[in-house]
Formats: sequence, C-alpha cells, structure tokens
Amino acid sequence: MSVESSPEFSRIIRADQLADRDTEIVFRCEPAERRRLADRFSLLDLERLEARVWARRVNGTSVVRVRVNFVADVLQSCVITLDSVAAHIDEWFELEYVPGADVDGSREVVFDPEENDPPELMQGGSFDIGEAISEHLALSLDDYPRKPGTEFTIYTKRADEREPTDSPFAILRDGPAKN
Repeated sequence: MSVESSPEFSRIIRADQLADRDTEIVFRCEPAERRRLADRFSLLDLERLEARVWARRVNGTSVVRVRVNFVADVLQSCVITLDSVAAHIDEWFELEYVPGADVDGSREVVFDPEENDPPELMQGGSFDIGEAISEHLALSLDDYPRKPGTEFTIYTKRADEREPTDSPFAILRDGPAKN
C-alpha cells in the first residue's frame, strides 16, 4: 500500500487554460502552508513566500514553459550559536513541462551535466508549480547559516603538547624499560 502526502504548497496549473503568450499568475503562501514548509525544511519560521509565474504554451503545442520569480523571508538556526538568522531570498528559475504518462520507474534516465535539465512531466494535463517553487526554495536555503560576526574556531593540541595521562599505554611513550 502506497501513502502519498500532499504538498505543503500546492498550486496546480492546467496546460489547456494557457495561451501561446505569457500568462502572469501571482501566488502567496498562506500561514498554514508556510508553517508546514518551515517544518519540512527545518526552518525556525517562513515569514513570507510569494511567487510571480509567467506560463505559456509553446507554439500551440501541449509543451508549457514557465519562468518563476519567488521571494521568501526565512529564519534559520545558526549552526554555531543556534540563534535565529534571518535571510531574504529572491530567486528566478525556468522549467519546461511536457505531457507524460504515469511514471513507473522502469525507464533508465541518463543526465548530462553539460546539457539543460530534461523537461518535467505533466500529469493529466496539469502540473504543480507550487511544489516546484518549494523545491527551489529548499535549494536556495543556506546550508550552514551563521549569525553575523560569529566564527567557528577549532581548538586542538598537537600530540607532543598533550599532558601526560594515566593511560595503560603511558609506559610505551617513555621507551623501553631499563633494568
């Protein structure tokens, strides 16, 4: 039995409702959605998530191109002090969606890092741009947020600076025993 969870921030766009020219759509993440996304990405808070999306069908086909600009204000935990660290994110990305059948996972996909990303698959003629925005938000987060002015210093002693200990191996440190 498979259990699917619904995305925290879901905004479905139907391809058949788009024109051949850019259609601008504005999305704002509601407070409950922001709380769920904050939990998903281990944020202290997601204070704002808004996106402007320009979507269009390509030359009357069922292929859809989207350009997205999203803005987010997040609070993360400092990796050193655990204090809150505020960050403002303003990012752009583009995606292409093509009609696709349900993916069964039996097909091998090979990615070439020098080429553009492959298109995303639509399901039933629609796609969830909200989930794409959420994924790009996750990629935009600082992996190691630090409170301004905080530095991480490592204190180590060299082996020859260590103080003697009552280790069972201490006798070996002094060399062979003299009789």
